[in-house]
Amino acid sequence: MLKRFVNLPFRLLGRAARAVQDRQDAVMRDKHGVGDLSDTPVPTRNLPAFDTPADFEPMGLGWSATEVEQALQSAAPPFLVDVRPANDPRAQRIPGSEHLPLHGLSLRLAELPPEPRRLVFWDDRGEQGREAARFVRFRGHDGAHYLAGGLRAWSAGGRKVEGA
Repeated sequence: MLKRFVNLPFRLLGRAARAVQDRQDAVMRDKHGVGDLSDTPVPTRNLPAFDTPADFEPMGLGWSATEVEQALQSAAPPFLVDVRPANDPRAQRIPGSEHLPLHGLSLRLAELPPEPRRLVFWDDRGEQGREAARFVRFRGHDGAHYLAGGLRAWSAGGRKVEGA
C-alpha cells in the first residue's frame, strides 16, 4: 500500500508527460503530413536516450513462450507490454498486452505497475523486449523480463494472437 502511495506522484507525472508527448507528436504529424510517426524518420528532440550500461545483463531476463504462458495462467499474471514502435490495429498482438513503444519507455516508466507485479516486454523477435527489460531492471524493477523470440516464438507454438 505504501509503494502505491509513494508511486502516485510519479504515475501522475508519467501521464502528464504522455499527454505532452502526444500533443507534440500531433504537431509533428500535422507539420510533416504523416499518419504515423513511428515509421517516418522525423527528427524528435524530446526523446531521451537509454543510459543502461552495456555490460548490465542480469540473469533470468528472458522467458520462453511456454514460461510466459504458464505465468499468465498463475494467480498473479504478469503485465504484458508491447514495445514495438507502431501500434497498427491490423498487426498481431498477444491478448491482454498494453502498447508502450520502446522509444518512449523512459518518459512513461511511471505508468508501469510497481513491484511485486512482474513485467514481460515483447516485440516481433525479442530484441527490443530485451532492451526494455534491461532498462527497467536497471531502474530497480526486479520483476522485468522479456519474451525470448518475441511474437514469432509465441505464435509458432500455436498460441492465441489478436489482429490480422
